[in-house]
Amino acid sequence: MSYTVKIRVGSTVTRRRVPSLDDAIDLLELELRALGPEARRGPAKAFVREIAPVAQVAARGELSGPGRLRPSVR
Repeated sequence: MSYTVKIRVGSTVTRRRVPSLDDAIDLLELELRALGPEARRGPAKAFVREIAPVAQVAARGELSGPGRLRPSVR
């Protein structure tokens, strides 16, 4: 059983598989901390509105485990 760690930065998605939950959490934390300064955003304009950097999602991490369709723990 493996776990998948996804990191999304803008439109770029990276996926990595790791064998255990502890490894997946460690990898997720390591990758997101490394993105800290790089993932900063400036103000963005949408139609007539300006969206502040604190209201934007610069990076997102996802963790998915082995029972995607039918979880083994209920």
